[in-house]
Amino acid sequence: MGDESRAKGKLRITAGAGEGYEVDPEVAAKHSGQPVRDALLSIIQDEVHDPELRQMLLEPRLALELYGEDEDGQPQEVPLSPTERWDQVLQKLEKADVEVGIARSHAGGVSRRVERHRRNRTLDQRFPRQRVVTHPVEYQLTDDDRVDVRNGQAVFFTGEVLAKAECICRELGDREALWYYAASSRNTCVIEEVIIPKQTGSGVHCQADRTPDLPDA
Repeated sequence: MGDESRAKGKLRITAGAGEGYEVDPEVAAKHSGQPVRDALLSIIQDEVHDPELRQMLLEPRLALELYGEDEDGQPQEVPLSPTERWDQVLQKLEKADVEVGIARSHAGGVSRRVERHRRNRTLDQRFPRQRVVTHPVEYQLTDDDRVDVRNGQAVFFTGEVLAKAECICRELGDREALWYYAASSRNTCVIEEVIIPKQTGSGVHCQADRTPDLPDA
């Protein structure tokens, strides 16, 4: 894996739906043979300087994904173990652009998504930045939380709903789909279910047969 071929690809590190950081492929190459977690910690420490990103890597509920291309040049997304050798990232970097995504897992608890608008010149940063905070299962929403929800500044999901949505997105790939989020009357500020109507769709279109009958909760 020579530097000449590796320069064909670019390496980005992203945190959830947050900002992405481009890393020089030569910097990435220095960590050959290391576990993924160690390589990422070193790169973030030396190149990215984002304490929140570094803290995410140290948390037990960590989810890593590797975005690159398969042998046919098609986009590919695969889970990446923290103990995997960093060489897997370098091998994909030889062929194309690579992105390593870092996120907290959605197991249990309630997650709070807060939109933070970014002002940056790169195209992929036209979209709002979403900061995800994970709370324990027993967490109770505060009055300030409810005000944020009413003002459209935050959305609360149960961990089960986020996991379902993530599974749906993986299965869909690049196809469009429609689903409904539902909250109970007991706690209208927390989305507790995903309802998927019968529908037809493609990569550019989606249409549900009819609005589903929502459960009385």
